[in-house]
Amino acid sequence: MNLKKYFDTYATYGEKTVFCYRSGLAVYEEAFYGGALVSSGWNASGYPLGLLEACPSELDPRDFHEPSAFNIEIDGQSIDFNLKLIDFEKKEINDRLETVITLESGIKPVKLKIHTILDGSQMFSRYIEIENLSDSNLNLSRLVLLGGGIEETDRSHYGHYDVNKVYSVGYFDSDKWGREGEFSWHDLHPEELTVKTRFGRDRFRHPLIFIRNNVTGMMYFSQIGWSGGCSFTVDYHADRERDDSLLSFKAEITAHKPLTVIPPKSVFVSPEVHMGAVMGDLDDAVNEMHSHIRKSVLTMPEASPDECLVGGGMGAEHDMSVETSKKYAKQFADMGA
Repeated sequence: MNLKKYFDTYATYGEKTVFCYRSGLAVYEEAFYGGALVSSGWNASGYPLGLLEACPSELDPRDFHEPSAFNIEIDGQSIDFNLKLIDFEKKEINDRLETVITLESGIKPVKLKIHTILDGSQMFSRYIEIENLSDSNLNLSRLVLLGGGIEETDRSHYGHYDVNKVYSVGYFDSDKWGREGEFSWHDLHPEELTVKTRFGRDRFRHPLIFIRNNVTGMMYFSQIGWSGGCSFTVDYHADRERDDSLLSFKAEITAHKPLTVIPPKSVFVSPEVHMGAVMGDLDDAVNEMHSHIRKSVLTMPEASPDECLVGGGMGAEHDMSVETSKKYAKQFADMGA
């Protein structure tokens, strides 16, 4: 078996229903527990979290302030809890596996479909459908596409006691035009760090983040496929008197409230978040990210060699005369725009 191309998802039903996602060597699990879908953690070694009976590695949701795998507010009310599990299905399409968890809220007249797409890379895609079951408008007030606990680290196992050096976070420092490539690593202190783009900051910071565990070599990485406002939040909970550290994460769509209004009997489809994990360095993470994006995101239709998929470069590279503009408009029209 080529583990770098392997992908699968399965559910284990019981008092706590566990959903295990495996793509390449990356494994992510979440559980439907107590009326909520909560994150159970990750590894980048290819095995389910509960496989090693002597030392299971799934997270306890009670250790985290917001353990839910997503955060949604409708009309200012959280619907992360009091959910009912309706269905779980999966289907393989074009060398990719898509799973759907269907949940129904007991707080608001809302049905949720949690879509997850695996493709054999160590990164997966997720988006959420929010269906308004009522006869009235519903205001979407908050939308965290992916959240909850990522990992727990016992620093005493590694002889590493400096809480300010356990984790590093990498992102593009500047949000200004012409400075988009200023990528840097930053020490993560025991606090909550939020990296914003396009809402609350200028629009030139790419919505991307890397989180590196400097003790174990584990690295997490995420992008949000959205041209509007979004943010990444990393919550590092640790203190100098104890050896354990808790790390949680949120990938969130941000804007003035409400984010959108969902009309009666209609479905809102969220942007996608892409999340992955490797046991390796930055090159390993970037290569997995590129593999995922080329296979599952940039799925452009085939074109003949003499066609342009994107007619870019108007402005500094070409004049913007009426004649040239008409040529570009015709090119886009011929492409079906």
